[in-house]
Amino acid sequence: MRKRKRPSNGLRDGGRAAAGARAKGGVSLGNSLESILDIVSEATRQVPERDWARLPTDLSKNVDHYLYGVGRASSRQKKGNGDPPRKRKG
Repeated sequence: MRKRKRPSNGLRDGGRAAAGARAKGGVSLGNSLESILDIVSEATRQVPERDWARLPTDLSKNVDHYLYGVGRASSRQKKGNGDPPRKRKG
């Protein structure tokens, strides 16, 4: 069995998907690799201040509460465990 040679840029498609995303207005890595911190920093700069103000101040502590509806972290700690409450049968 003969193995295919990968393109020199390490992408299986030779970068065609990135070029297509760029043409459609999507995000592209281009020729240089950006750190995840650079990507996140750029994305956060694009969010208006009024939208940041709408976020709960305890979001980092209670992300599971806001995403999945489990109890808040402070109430879970009072019970003595970090597990979300279980639903009762019946």
